[in-house]
Amino acid sequence: MVSFFSTVLWFVLALGLLVAVHEWGHFQMARFFGIRVLTFSIGFGKAWYRWKDKRGTEYLLASIPLGGYVKLLDAREGEIAADLQAEEFSSRPVLQRLLVYLAGPLINLIFAVLLYWGLAMSGSTTLAPIIGAILPDSPAAAVSVPVHHEVVAVDEQPTDSWEAVSFALADRIGETGEVRLTLRAIDVNTGESRSPSEHSNLPIVSIPISRFMADAKPQLNPMQQLGIEPYQPVVKPVIGELIRGGAAEKSGMRVGDEIVQVGEQPINDWIKWVNIVRSHPQQALDVTVRRGSDTIKLEVIPDAFENKQSGESAGVKQGRIGAQVKSLPKPGYLLRHHSAGFFDGFKQAINKTVDIVLLTFTALGKMLSGAIGLDNLNGPIAIAQYAGTSAQYGVVAFVEFLAYLSIGLGVFNILPIPVLDGGHILFAIVEWVKGKPLSDRVQQIGLNFGIGFLSLVMLIAFYNDVMRLVH
Repeated sequence: MVSFFSTVLWFVLALGLLVAVHEWGHFQMARFFGIRVLTFSIGFGKAWYRWKDKRGTEYLLASIPLGGYVKLLDAREGEIAADLQAEEFSSRPVLQRLLVYLAGPLINLIFAVLLYWGLAMSGSTTLAPIIGAILPDSPAAAVSVPVHHEVVAVDEQPTDSWEAVSFALADRIGETGEVRLTLRAIDVNTGESRSPSEHSNLPIVSIPISRFMADAKPQLNPMQQLGIEPYQPVVKPVIGELIRGGAAEKSGMRVGDEIVQVGEQPINDWIKWVNIVRSHPQQALDVTVRRGSDTIKLEVIPDAFENKQSGESAGVKQGRIGAQVKSLPKPGYLLRHHSAGFFDGFKQAINKTVDIVLLTFTALGKMLSGAIGLDNLNGPIAIAQYAGTSAQYGVVAFVEFLAYLSIGLGVFNILPIPVLDGGHILFAIVEWVKGKPLSDRVQQIGLNFGIGFLSLVMLIAFYNDVMRLVH
């Protein structure tokens, strides 16, 4: 229950902030041109709180936090008093109206740049993209991709982190052909390269893809779709924390115990121990632990829980004992520290925002062409889950999510669909070219189409959200 309310809280905070930014763009551009703003609303439906400023604009916080709006003084919606004609919207030159419509999506992109700029200057730490394992019966296994190699480029695009690798692969979603990985052999004990220093001499492996990630399981990232798992140093199976009342504590385990053996099977890695626990719900395990100089035998009966994630293991009962590993620092060579100065950070923020905008348009194009399935559409439930998850990972992850969602909101609103800002922009451009506005009948047909289209999109997105929860 706490998790649910936390997810809802972060969703409302994230979407409310981005909607406020979006509507603030429209609001400020209208004020700049002397157009009267009647209402500035965050959310729809019944107002929970309202107030007015000295210029007569009413501000609302409404009950349904799935959007917002700015209402301008508009002669098309009723008679305008003579003393307010100068502040009316529809009679303004087409360029002014065009800029008012454009300001919302544009400010979302600017906001994303500012967020990425701040992150770039504050610095970040990423993991080096070193291959740790190849999944059996995967595309990577079919071409014998070697382990303990760093992915230095994807399709000749340089990559210095797993994030960069995933971003480069995302550009190939829905495509059929080959993904080319440039690899450099790494000594995982020291982090030293065992490959030639010249980039041109590094080995390249070509992995076949067919409609790459078009029907991807939501819990798998692009590298897992290829069958590649990141390298993780061997973590000793030492108990670092016990959850009160959990199976581990009930069995007599203590913090600092090292798992040595389960039955007759020796244990030297925490992951191996976790896999055994998960596969034995409510089954007694004979566990040998090392406690100081003593060796102690315990009986542990893992509690059973149902996996709620989507995928093949959804609904399957798994075991857990309420114990966490003693965290150890990762080897220095696995960590990549990034920071930028004022101007370099701004340049990086611009480039990243542009890259994500282009990637978003590319994905939309592939979805319309059928290269990507419509099951990739996310609705409010999925966005809420992402918001809650990113918040759990910390401030940096949540800010990254905000920036990405802000770009998505900006791109979505600029699409030339009547009802959206992009539809109004399209009508304004046509009016600018023709020298007169489209007829009321044509505009009404366009608005009806836009409402129907958006309703269909939202229905599909909501259906996808529900199916992910069910499965």
